Amino acid sequence: MKSVLLLCAAVLVSGCATGHLYPVQGPLSALTPAPVYKVKMGNGDQISATVANGEVCNGTWLDLVQEDPTAREMAADWDLVYGKGFFLANVLGKAGVARSMLTCPKGLTVNVEFNSTQGVAKDSNGNVFKLTF
Repeated sequence: MKSVLLLCAAVLVSGCATGHLYPVQGPLSALTPAPVYKVKMGNGDQISATVANGEVCNGTWLDLVQEDPTAREMAADWDLVYGKGFFLANVLGKAGVARSMLTCPKGLTVNVEFNSTQGVAKDSNGNVFKLTF
C-alpha cells in the first residue's frame, strides 16, 4: 500500500506540493481572521507544516492500515470536519490514507491523517483542522 501513497505523494510534489490547514474547532477557530497554515509534502515520506510565527513542524508519514489498533483515533475528527459517517465510509481500510505526527521546535505536536486530496489534523493545543491539497 505504501506504493499507492508514494504515487499520490509524487503527484502532489510534482504538481500541487502544498496544502493548507484550516482550523474548524478549538481556540484558533475563534480568531478573526482564523489563521491558515501551510503544509508541504517533501521528498519521499517527509511532511511539514508552518504554524504560528513561522515555526516549522516536521514529520514522516506512514500508511494507515485498518488492522492498526490506533486506526480509529482520529475518526471523530474526520466526522467533525467532513460529516457524520465520513470516516467509516471513506477512510477506514481505504488504500492511500496516511498518518504523521509533526513535531515542532517549541513543543507543539500536530497529528495528521490524509489522502491525496484531503485530511484532518489535531494539535496538542486542542485545535482540529481541515486539510486540503
